[in-house]
Amino acid sequence: MNNVFSFFEEVPVGAASIAQAHRAILCKRNNEEIDVDNEEVIVKIQYPEVADFFRKDFNNIELATKLMFPDNLKIVKSLRKRHKNELDFRIEADNLQECTLNL
Repeated sequence: MNNVFSFFEEVPVGAASIAQAHRAILCKRNNEEIDVDNEEVIVKIQYPEVADFFRKDFNNIELATKLMFPDNLKIVKSLRKRHKNELDFRIEADNLQECTLNL
């Protein structure tokens, strides 16, 4: 943490269903494209149990769908994949960078 952030606020500024957000200040990074010092950022931290709850919930949804609405199983599997991507904050970061470049 000390190699990445010169400051990290332990009290979150916000929280949602899968993560909470903290204010932080980046340390200077000379070995990357970005050469900033004291850049304020928001760091999203995923709750540790979220991925396990997600997996269990979708296992149950898939089982119920197989039993009651088997024709909809493809949709449920598609939703699982889409929501699994929501748990990977690297994908979100890539999307934010792409949006930034497009603006």
